[in-house]
Amino acid sequence: MEVKSVAKCLKALDYILESALTQTDCGLSDIAAHLGEQSSTMRNILKTMEESGYVGRNGSKYLPGAHCNGMNRIARIAEIELNDWINRLNSMESLRNESLVIATIVNGKRIVLYRREGGTPRLIVEYKAPDIPISERVFNQISAYNSVLRADYLIVSNGVEHYCCHLDYVHRTAEFLPGIPRHA
Repeated sequence: MEVKSVAKCLKALDYILESALTQTDCGLSDIAAHLGEQSSTMRNILKTMEESGYVGRNGSKYLPGAHCNGMNRIARIAEIELNDWINRLNSMESLRNESLVIATIVNGKRIVLYRREGGTPRLIVEYKAPDIPISERVFNQISAYNSVLRADYLIVSNGVEHYCCHLDYVHRTAEFLPGIPRHA
C-alpha cells in the first residue's frame, strides 16, 4: 500500500537531488509541474521536508538539505574507500593473475561494482557501512561465501575497523592478522 504523501515527498526529493546533480535551478513551480501537483500541495510538502532537514532553500530555489548532505558525505567516503581498495588490490603483485570481484548487496540483489577476470580468488573483502559494527555475524557471512571460493584471506571492514584473517587449508587454521598485509 502506497502512502501518497510519502510518495510525493520522495519523488520531490528525487527531483531536487537530480536538479542538484545537474546544477539546474529547482523552484516550487518546477517541482510541482514535474510531479503534476498543485503548487499549494507541494509548498506544504516542501515546508515539512525543509523543517525536517531533507530540503534546504537558497532564495526561492530548493536544494538538498543537511540530512541529504550527510548521506552524500557517507557515499563519497564509501566511494573513496572503494577506490582505495581497488587500487590496493590492483597493486598487489601476487594478485596480477587472480580474479577480483567487488560486489555489494542492494535490496537483496548482488551488484558487481568491479570485476577483473583471472584465476582462483586470493581474498574476499566484505565492506560494511560505517555505522554497522564488525561482529561474528559478519565473519559468518564472509565465511559462507568463502566455503565455495576458498580464498586465502578474508578482510572485513566498515571503514572504521578493519580485520584480516589468513586461512591455511593445509593445516586447517585461521589466523587473525594485526593488519592487512601488502602481499595478501
